[in-house]
Amino acid sequence: MMTKTAKTKLTILADFLAKKVKPKWFDLDHWATPGFKEQKCGTTACAAGWATVAFPNQGLTLKQNGTGYLSIHYRRKPELNSLTAVACFFDIKENAALFLFNPQRYDHGKRTKRYVVARIRQMVKTQTFIEPTLDASGALVHPTDGTSTPVTKWKAKT
Repeated sequence: MMTKTAKTKLTILADFLAKKVKPKWFDLDHWATPGFKEQKCGTTACAAGWATVAFPNQGLTLKQNGTGYLSIHYRRKPELNSLTAVACFFDIKENAALFLFNPQRYDHGKRTKRYVVARIRQMVKTQTFIEPTLDASGALVHPTDGTSTPVTKWKAKT
């Protein structure tokens, strides 16, 4: 069962991504590219990288790693990094963090901001690892009744 904290934080992240992040600023393959923390033009981040912006001063941070890219850390649990830090921050199990934030868990054509937002919303709503379905316009097809709603307007009940 997903905690209220998890539902709330994931819903906030999905709303933030849908409303504030342009598709060209989203790249599921990296936590964030160099210069992201400084808000340099042309930098990108994945959903977890953007969580550091959506939740300022809540302990989720980006740090330079040895490859020149940034990695995710959680100040309240400094021994954690990467997906374990993200799972701890969102109060979800690591397998849920893998499903939501690991690019290898997405088909190449589905590594888009819109699809990641849909997957986050789908997990909050169903609390399962069900793949979301998008119609031809990019609207999320609800798993229970088959109706479509634009992803930017669809909110899971918490």
